[in-house]
Amino acid sequence: MKKNEGKIRNIHSHQDRENLKKAEFDSKLYSTMRSNFAKEGKKIAGELENDEKLDYVGDAPDLLNKIVGQLREEGKWDDNAYRQECKKELYDLLPQEDQIALRRGRKLAKIEEKWKKNRKKIMQRAAIIVLVGGVFAAGFGVDASREQIMNIFGKVGSEGQKVFLNKTDEEILDAGEERDRKHIKDKLGINVPKLIYKPEGMEYETYELDDKIQRAKMEYLTKDEKYYYVYMNKKYDILKFQKQEKKFKKVYVKNLCINGIPMGLQYSITAIGSVILQAAVNTLGSVYVAAMTAGSKIFTFTCCPFDALGSTMATYGGQNVGAGKTERLGKGIKAAGIIGIIYSIVAFVLLYFFASYIALLFVAASETEIINLTHQFIVYSALFYIPLTFVNVIRFCIQGMGFSTFAILAGVFEMAARTFAAVMLVPVMGYSGACLANPLAWIAADIFLFPAFMYCKKRLERAGKTA
Repeated sequence: MKKNEGKIRNIHSHQDRENLKKAEFDSKLYSTMRSNFAKEGKKIAGELENDEKLDYVGDAPDLLNKIVGQLREEGKWDDNAYRQECKKELYDLLPQEDQIALRRGRKLAKIEEKWKKNRKKIMQRAAIIVLVGGVFAAGFGVDASREQIMNIFGKVGSEGQKVFLNKTDEEILDAGEERDRKHIKDKLGINVPKLIYKPEGMEYETYELDDKIQRAKMEYLTKDEKYYYVYMNKKYDILKFQKQEKKFKKVYVKNLCINGIPMGLQYSITAIGSVILQAAVNTLGSVYVAAMTAGSKIFTFTCCPFDALGSTMATYGGQNVGAGKTERLGKGIKAAGIIGIIYSIVAFVLLYFFASYIALLFVAASETEIINLTHQFIVYSALFYIPLTFVNVIRFCIQGMGFSTFAILAGVFEMAARTFAAVMLVPVMGYSGACLANPLAWIAADIFLFPAFMYCKKRLERAGKTA
């Protein structure tokens, strides 16, 4: 293998030598021919200059112009190309250092030209910035002539910018506003900033203080709107964590478990009733199972407002019990009930006419039997949305009031009603019995929840009186 490598290398080296000799020969031939042509040209030029017969021949300065004119007429002459070629020939004749200098000079010329074009705009914007800064600085001095500054600004700003300032320093440093600002600082320790520049026509009206949350509200009025600026003390102690608040306390954990675990059990108990009902529906056949599945999806979507009302009432009940305002609990139930009733009526009308079309989202159009059964399930449920409203409103309100056990018992009543429908109604009435399971569960829960709410409310009222 090594011998072969040596032979290959020898062959390459021989070829390289041949190529090198050929290149050297071409170079020598080119230089020789060039020098011979140059000598021959000088010889011919000398002979022509020394020939006495050519002395009468004069220069023809317009000969080149005539030739160029003829070529222009024939469309064979391009002035731009000629100029570019001349420039290129001159550029190539320059040394490399001069070529670099020429390129840099062209770049600097372009930068200067661009600066000349944009100089007016740049200087104008710089002047605007300086003058606006001067206006703001002048605003803090009562002797400043704002009108003169704005006149200069109007001359420089040619694009129509406008800044509206207060007319006089008396309006900025209004005595009433300054007095109220000082009162807020003395009362809450809040240093309310001065509104030196306001929208045109804005005037100060009044202020409000809230010692409990350390908040001050300044009111300003224009022709069409009222503006409020709210300031809060960042040093308010209640907003800061204390060391004792970071410690683990069993009391809080106990309270959270008392309220949280029953809520979880409530949903699990309700789910047990739904599982029993589904087992009964499975005995009817796949068509009925598919119809109830599609109907349940539509039902879940349309019941979102009831869930929102329930969550709202849980918070509402807890806040009012904590504040000791138990008389507001009944008002909250009434207001939420009215909202739920209105929605229930609207939802029933819409679902009665459009439930079949909504079912097409889950069922093929060719499955007419499943679509009709789905429509039946939705209409039976929507007809009893008003009882469902009070199930969510009252149950979650009781939960927020702190009586979690009653919420669990409401779930037990729902489970019992669904179990009754699965065991007694489905074998007798078939699919119609399954459609009545949810309405029966809601009615059963309401039968328990209304008296339970009255009991819990009276119990809280008695506890408040004794306290």
